[in-house]
Amino acid sequence: MDTRNQSNIVNLPPQQLSLIYKFIVETEDKLSLAQTHPVLSEAFKIDAGNHYELLDLDSLPVKDWPFIFSACGSTILGVMSYKVTNSIAGVMLAAKYCPNRHELFIAIRSKYWKIVKRHLDRLKKVDYLRLMNDYTPIDLMKTLLELPNLKTLKLARFNQEDLMPIKHLQQLQNLFIKSDYAVNMFQLCSTMSQLESLEITCASIDIPLEKKEPLWPKLKILCIGIEDYQTEMPFLPSLEMLHVTFSPDMELSELLGRSISDYSKSLQELRLNSDEITPVHADNAKTIGQLKSLKSLICSNMNNAYLQFIKLDQLQMVILQTSNNVTNSEILRLLRGCKNLRSLDVSGCRRVNKNVVAPLLKILKQHDVQPDDPLVLTVNFMSFGDAVQTTATDPNNNLLLIQKSNNIICERPYTALDASLEIEDLSDDSF
Repeated sequence: MDTRNQSNIVNLPPQQLSLIYKFIVETEDKLSLAQTHPVLSEAFKIDAGNHYELLDLDSLPVKDWPFIFSACGSTILGVMSYKVTNSIAGVMLAAKYCPNRHELFIAIRSKYWKIVKRHLDRLKKVDYLRLMNDYTPIDLMKTLLELPNLKTLKLARFNQEDLMPIKHLQQLQNLFIKSDYAVNMFQLCSTMSQLESLEITCASIDIPLEKKEPLWPKLKILCIGIEDYQTEMPFLPSLEMLHVTFSPDMELSELLGRSISDYSKSLQELRLNSDEITPVHADNAKTIGQLKSLKSLICSNMNNAYLQFIKLDQLQMVILQTSNNVTNSEILRLLRGCKNLRSLDVSGCRRVNKNVVAPLLKILKQHDVQPDDPLVLTVNFMSFGDAVQTTATDPNNNLLLIQKSNNIICERPYTALDASLEIEDLSDDSF
């Protein structure tokens, strides 16, 4: 290239030069060009914009990290890596180049903790911290106390003795704990009055009910995998979403206890996961039927006998997971009892098929459902076949929209339980 032309090009405003990168497909080619001249580097930064707002180190070549951090540091708000060695380098580069970083998702081990915490101390703006360990001993508290803006904390695989001291972080608004042992929810979180969301994958519930002050007055979202419960849950006045994974013998009525009548006026979303069908499910279905304020219900291993108890006028969305004993007739009964239902996912119900469509449309007309607010029915394509296409194009069926489930697992004999509480299960090799 003629050097005079090159000189003319770099004399253009970086804003104009940034348009060059729109025509370069490969990220590696963009980075190579950006490193040839400071002006082209500035243009790259403009083009990148918010692309590196959350920087996933594992998806980028290690050799490109220093340039990306130096060129885009001010726009990088978060850094993430599931690999220990990458995490260490990421923390060091973020501390040097990213004055506005707020989020940090990293994997750590005790032998590297001294290096990591030295740089964490310089990340005072961090308000969202996610740490993934492998039960190696790490003393977290001193470092966490040095992060005054910390509002969201997610911890995976920490020893109990290292985990329990975080109860002193009373400013936390969102807390996620993943462990293989039962965490006493009250002992860990009782003083965290600012909590708005709490997720514990393996929880033990033993809460003194004589407390006069309400626990967690701001808590809106509670997601827990219950290992055992010695007491019922108290009424949480702001709770809107309750997600529970429980053993087959657990009864929802015992968990909610004397607060069922209060929750019937406030709880808007309920999600229940269980591994198998038991007679207890009938009692749980009866309890669900008392929660009159529910707008969203996600549950597994239901059958015809249980669904008959669910008649809720406010209910707008239902997802039935791994419910292979549910039939067409019970889906119709559910719809009759929930006149405002507008989203129904039966892709986990292998016995529900296209024969349900005609009577279902009749019920929708009886409920005065309008074409601008139809029922969206999500189905297993193998059970509905051409009904998915014909209903979508038939003007006589405009009260119902049938769509194929995006979950590929639905095409298998049984649908898998959703694992929303899980942080990625990573082996040591991943780190």
